Amino acid sequence: MATRGTSSAVGGALAHRWLDPLASEDAQRWANLLGRTRHDFHHLPAYVALEAERLGGRGFALLVEDRRDPSRAALLPLILRALPASAACDAISPYGYPAPLFTSSSPSFESAAVEAFVTAMAARRVASAFVRLHPLLGCPEQALGRFGGVVEHGPTVWIDLQANEATQWAGYRGTHRNLIRRAGRDGLQVQFDEAFARLDEFYPVYAQTMDRVGASDMLSLSSSVSPAQDERRYLERLATLLRGRGFLALVEQQGQVIAGGVFTSCAGIVQYHLSGTATAWQRASPTRLMLDAVRRRQTARGDWRMHLGGGVGAKQDPLFRFKRGFSPHRGRFCSWRVIPCPDLHDRLVADWQAAGGSREAAGEFFPVYRAATNQQS
Repeated sequence: MATRGTSSAVGGALAHRWLDPLASEDAQRWANLLGRTRHDFHHLPAYVALEAERLGGRGFALLVEDRRDPSRAALLPLILRALPASAACDAISPYGYPAPLFTSSSPSFESAAVEAFVTAMAARRVASAFVRLHPLLGCPEQALGRFGGVVEHGPTVWIDLQANEATQWAGYRGTHRNLIRRAGRDGLQVQFDEAFARLDEFYPVYAQTMDRVGASDMLSLSSSVSPAQDERRYLERLATLLRGRGFLALVEQQGQVIAGGVFTSCAGIVQYHLSGTATAWQRASPTRLMLDAVRRRQTARGDWRMHLGGGVGAKQDPLFRFKRGFSPHRGRFCSWRVIPCPDLHDRLVADWQAAGGSREAAGEFFPVYRAATNQQS
């Protein structure tokens, strides 16, 4: 793969370029587009590069521009993953909601830009692409659906930080309000750390949470270290990226950290990225107190919306029911699934089936050829 973006004519007046987040000129061009439209932390070049390393691929943004009207452009962050015994690859979004961004809401431009995305991926022999859409940032679903499939996975919860305090507080479930008040009476306090200087105090409660759920969201960055070391290193690198774009929120009881969370704040969007609670303090409602404190702080700072996300796997599970107790507002979490190279995709599926893959067992997994086979289970 080339380390620098190359441009070519695509779709008449449109041109595309693959931007490498590790190349300074490309990263600057990438950042310039982000400055022209509302975006989230998941769209930043440095974050895409970190996620690419975590997922074992190469990070890029596919930039489409209208050569006749420079104000019209679109950008799609992707991680390209090599396919075994092939010069081809497939694509996946970084973790989070790095949906395609458009600087123009013209339906004709959006449709042409989506077509250009698919044409550019086909030229690079991308077998399939799985793209997570953003619950708060509108996407041209009709245009996306013309060239692939838009699948809705489930609801997410967000808080309107532009509403007044009384309205925001009234949106809480009554039990949430009561438990937040009780946590305050019990002496729990929330402290904020924008420098991530207290990461050492947060990590133990995060690790306890990962142990309780039986698995980690973090994938290996290197086979030479343990999963725990991997998670710790990932958090350290994430913290470096988040300085100036996020913060730690720590819940203390008599100076001891009993819960905490990593939050991002980018272009007015606050994301509840990850959190942990010490096992001994689960019943004390420290997370409710933390989310309330973050909401009030970011409202005062003029942010737009605070996104709490949804349930595990976008299901309406206990985690989702906990989050929905903070607000009546809902987002839709969807993905865009596209097959730029049908011949290559079909050949991969045939090889996967020959190795024991079952479409019935795979269900809606996409791309199906990356689902486990009977030989792997």
